[in-house]
Amino acid sequence: MALATTHLWLAQLLKSFKWVPSKNGVDLSGNLKMSLEMKNPLVCVAIPRY
Repeated sequence: MALATTHLWLAQLLKSFKWVPSKNGVDLSGNLKMSLEMKNPLVCVAIPRY
């Protein structure tokens, strides 16, 4: 049930917004702490479709 709810929630986000990457692009270099993390977090811009 939780997986189905998550799929519906994600589908609504994808349907309701136009997603564009940030102007800085994606930096895939890592930063090793307790786990491997991105140096700069992934940023997307959500633009309402309606």
